[in-house]
Amino acid sequence: MSGEIEIVGKIFDFLKGLNQKELITLALSGTTALGTAAYFLYRHGKASGKDALALQQAEISLLKTDSVSKQNELDRLKPGYERLSEQVLEKTQEVLTLRSAVNSQSDSPNKALIEQLQQRVDKFDKLKDALLGSEDEVWKLRVSAPPADFEKKMMQSRTRVLTVGNLKGGVGKTTLTANLAAYFAIAKRKRVLTIDFDYQGSLTRMMLSGAGVTLGSGGILADTLLNGEVKPEWLVQASRELGSKVANTRLITCGPTFDGFENRALLRWLIGEIHEDVRFRLANLLLSDAVQSEFDLVLIDAPPRLSLGTVNALCASHGLIIPTVPDYLSVDATNRFLTRANLFRTLNPALREIGIVTSMSMNARLTDYESTAMQDAKQALSGWHGAPGNVFNRNIRHFASLSRAAGKSIGYIEDSAVRQVVNELGEEIASAWQL
Repeated sequence: MSGEIEIVGKIFDFLKGLNQKELITLALSGTTALGTAAYFLYRHGKASGKDALALQQAEISLLKTDSVSKQNELDRLKPGYERLSEQVLEKTQEVLTLRSAVNSQSDSPNKALIEQLQQRVDKFDKLKDALLGSEDEVWKLRVSAPPADFEKKMMQSRTRVLTVGNLKGGVGKTTLTANLAAYFAIAKRKRVLTIDFDYQGSLTRMMLSGAGVTLGSGGILADTLLNGEVKPEWLVQASRELGSKVANTRLITCGPTFDGFENRALLRWLIGEIHEDVRFRLANLLLSDAVQSEFDLVLIDAPPRLSLGTVNALCASHGLIIPTVPDYLSVDATNRFLTRANLFRTLNPALREIGIVTSMSMNARLTDYESTAMQDAKQALSGWHGAPGNVFNRNIRHFASLSRAAGKSIGYIEDSAVRQVVNELGEEIASAWQL
């Protein structure tokens, strides 16, 4: 920068050394930077007469030259501006056309896409509200779509299906399921299928240990059972045989992977990725000829929540057995479960039988406190839509042998006292429900 200033300074020094005539001559040229500088110096000096007129003419000439130059530049830019204006108009028209298509009633791709996205947003809003609400609401989001002739087939089914369930844990569901399975298989000589729908796998461990067999390579079967892809023949062939200790009994195993499977299947169904009604997957298999000809009785151990497994069990069952501890807290939970389970009767009208079993009492004879609590449970049965409910007379008291056998064996096989009590309860259930 300092070098440029030095050069300009030298130019002005040179011009100052010129006489008036030489400056005017140079200024009138008007075409070079040197001439412009000369004009500047002389214009701010003393000029008069003929010299002043010459300078005015030179100024006019410079202005004309500048005007022509700018006009040429404008002429050069004008075509580009006109093309840009045309492009702006084209884009504006495209935007107006697009908006018109979206807002019109035509079946344009954009309109269809927007409507599709809006429907998905609405669906996710409903899903969010349901997931943040009670479990019951989730299962009401989609219209029921049972298998063809579902009610008729359920009523005529020769294979009876019973679910043992309660939304309260620690009331003896798994122990009751395993011992009733042993009773019906051994004492009644029925062909029994047991299904474990609790990801904790308690029934799986109890049945396999009691039968003296290992899980082996068969793995967890409950995931596959409800994936909607297997045929009824798979259920017959894949269910685990339990050997001579629990003759005539087979098992669908369950384990930790089932929990994640249930959640994924439920969400995929709710957002429409699965079109079939996932609530009836089990019923669809159990009503098949292959299963009807293979089993007389199906006993399901349901988890203490309204999961995919529990809902499938309720939608496939003819009867519901609810074990409860004879205290007010447990009975209150039983009453709430009754109310919620009753809602699923609209999905499965064949779910008629209902019975409550007193479990884990300290004595064979109930105390006054326990009897009063069970009277409350009996009163709750009056709201069940179907056959009259039962509070079965035979209670399953707390046996030390049952505690020792929990998760390791089946009390019915190991202990004669347990066997006698379960036989009495089993006879009561079989008589009441014509099993």
